[in-house]
Amino acid sequence: MLLHHQGVFFRQTTQKEANKLGLRGWCHNHPDSSVEGMAAGPTEKIREFQAYLKKGPSQAQVTGVEIISAQSNVSEEEVRRALGSDKAGYEVRHYRG
Repeated sequence: MLLHHQGVFFRQTTQKEANKLGLRGWCHNHPDSSVEGMAAGPTEKIREFQAYLKKGPSQAQVTGVEIISAQSNVSEEEVRRALGSDKAGYEVRHYRG
């Protein structure tokens, strides 16, 4: 997913929402103020997360959400490879352009 023009605390509130939904993954800011992230979990929880991302927290101004790729019925190994980690939960990372 790629989110455009977030506001303050966007990554932290995204992390909080993802963890509330029981998702695994990560997000980080790009130099242009967009946020990139990845999430893994049950389809219904991913849909709820996508709906949340489209509106964002009250302090944010989301001007677009782009879902780059979506896959269903993937193995745990595929999830670990895609996330680059086998950590539980959703984390905020630092951009490493």
